[in-house]
Amino acid sequence: MAKDSIGVIFGKTSSTSFRFAVSDSLATRRADYIKVWHESDGWALAQVSTITSSSEDFSVEEAVDAAEGTSKIGDMDEHIIADATVIGVRDKDGVLRVPKSPFSPGDKIFKADDVLIKQTLGLMRGDVYIGLLDGQSVRVNLDANNLVQKHCSILAKTGAGKSYTGGVILEELLDKGVPLLIIDPHGEYATLKLPNDDKPSSFERYGITPKGYASQVTVYTPANNVLNPSADSLFRLNGINLSIKELSQFFSDERSQNETGILFEAVSKLKV
Repeated sequence: MAKDSIGVIFGKTSSTSFRFAVSDSLATRRADYIKVWHESDGWALAQVSTITSSSEDFSVEEAVDAAEGTSKIGDMDEHIIADATVIGVRDKDGVLRVPKSPFSPGDKIFKADDVLIKQTLGLMRGDVYIGLLDGQSVRVNLDANNLVQKHCSILAKTGAGKSYTGGVILEELLDKGVPLLIIDPHGEYATLKLPNDDKPSSFERYGITPKGYASQVTVYTPANNVLNPSADSLFRLNGINLSIKELSQFFSDERSQNETGILFEAVSKLKV
């Protein structure tokens, strides 16, 4: 196998996925980024989706005998196969594209370098640092202008860290003096006031230090302090600083009378 190569493509291939034989069990892991040379597009970035190991020399019967202790496991011919999903190639205009022709059996696979990963995933620029790419030393930086000028959605399953990620982004924006209005029904972001001393072992790895934003964060609670006794101030409408008519101008002209009535009722409950 070629120097630094970790595998070779075999079998049926396409422009979006392929399989390759892995040189040894430590050569790559699931979710690793790899690169392969495409004859017309150059270096393409891909990611290992699954890895399997098998041996035709070790039958079910032999496995049963070994489990029962009636025989020993000898040397076997182990085959490690990885499946990869193609991420793509950046063209001369910076657009991420998937090659239009398939990769070829026999093409050699290499570990992707940090520069290729950053170029392909669009991580070359950005000033909002949110962490490291999983399994890599590549810093993930988002563009602050894109975040505040366009819609941003954080999507993940329950418990995956959506709120925490949102908090990291908010801290980065506060560091840059960006004014923020946070609607926080679950009361999660008042902790921005305090430095997070949890998991100090991670500070060096991520290149960060704990920091609080008490001087920049003001917590409001609606009507009274029952919902949030630790709030800094009450949020109330008195009909002068923001009237129902003024509020209505924020909504579509096609709103129904029922919608206007709901708005009137909500403002009435918030009045002093």
